[in-house]
Amino acid sequence: MIALTGFFAVSLSAGEPTSFYSTIERKFVAIVEDSEIEKDPSIDHFRHVCPGYGGYVLVHKWFDARSWIDVRYGKTESELYNVTMAAPGGIFPSLANDTIEWRGVITDGGFHPFAIIFRITAGEPEGGGSFSKLLIFALAEGNSKLLGVTSGKDEGKEARMIADAYWSKK
Repeated sequence: MIALTGFFAVSLSAGEPTSFYSTIERKFVAIVEDSEIEKDPSIDHFRHVCPGYGGYVLVHKWFDARSWIDVRYGKTESELYNVTMAAPGGIFPSLANDTIEWRGVITDGGFHPFAIIFRITAGEPEGGGSFSKLLIFALAEGNSKLLGVTSGKDEGKEARMIADAYWSKK
């Protein structure tokens, strides 16, 4: 395993889909705005720019107990708030951890990502608990979109299969 400034790679097979990982951990991001460093903020919020792969940058946003990721490619940013809030089916969806899985292929030109996978937690609509799901987003050079949502016993494997199926149809 290779680790560099919060990034690490797994399974370096050429041409076959593989996973690389990045972090949205605060110490590895550019803080654009953050209520923790503002004097008398009206509400808790932040916007952090997080490193990615293949020309993609993640913009991790948090506002009023909800968090999501927008995907930037060049000057184009895919706004994923609405779909991220609706996809898990609960209340106050938020990223569950600091790890983002990138699915892609390795070619002579390096790693080329085609999807990201991350975990969201949300509250039960009727109260009394929370749940988590994996969200899978296609990376389409500024036109990212939701590919699917998985949960349960084989959710990681299923999420990778959804991402890889998208790649195989490109």
